[in-house]
Amino acid sequence: MSALVVFAVAAAASFGLRASMVLVGGDRVSEVWTARLPLVPPVMLSAIVASSLFLDHGQARSPSVAALAAVGAAVFGVRRSGSLNAAFAVGFPVFWALSAAGLG
Repeated sequence: MSALVVFAVAAAASFGLRASMVLVGGDRVSEVWTARLPLVPPVMLSAIVASSLFLDHGQARSPSVAALAAVGAAVFGVRRSGSLNAAFAVGFPVFWALSAAGLG
């Protein structure tokens, strides 16, 4: 599945859920649904990362050392900070540094 399809599905799902809450009325929407909305971006980002790590044009492949280290650093950063932005702030520099060192 391409990243564009994943982004399109995420956008449609997020828009649909938020629009339904506005149309139905925010007070009557179940707390279960409103509690799950913040989980949509991390799940979509995880799907994109997993597909880019383990697939190459639809064929299974093993990820590089730089990619695995970057994902590990990103997970550590998110767990420590509680912010999804830490994944980008930590993961990208680790990937770039290791790729420049020839481990990409």
